[in-house]
Amino acid sequence: VDMFLDEKYGTFVFNTVGGQSKCPHEVNTNPIELPNLSLETAVGITPVDESMIFKVGLNNEGYGTSSFAFYHETGDNVDGLSIDADGAGDTWFLTGSQVGGSTSIVTLTIDAGPEGNLRYSPVRLYLQSQCDLDGEVIENYDTIELYNNEDG
Repeated sequence: VDMFLDEKYGTFVFNTVGGQSKCPHEVNTNPIELPNLSLETAVGITPVDESMIFKVGLNNEGYGTSSFAFYHETGDNVDGLSIDADGAGDTWFLTGSQVGGSTSIVTLTIDAGPEGNLRYSPVRLYLQSQCDLDGEVIENYDTIELYNNEDG
């Protein structure tokens, strides 16, 4: 950070010229948090009485270790699909790939809802910086959409 005195107002002026930042990420710095979701394995056509099983990669492409929320929008799941991610919690601590971190693979299981529907809307997954989520900042996230292929 460069700092100088404003001659007109007599106050300090700060100019960010490097470093690392998060929550939110500042211009001219390396992001500590850069969430990335990837679909590692997709399902083919799945019979209605079987679970759809996906492998999803969770990765921080940033320059540090931080916590991320991995979730799906319950408001999008109006049909009541059962969604389970390894039985794990919603918070993941991911070390940035820029500093030696790697992708965590999650097994995601999706089962039909209790109403017995045969068609469902796609499921949208999110990986978002936990501090951005807590601060209700909706900028630092990645998303993917999951669905079952239909034989048409």
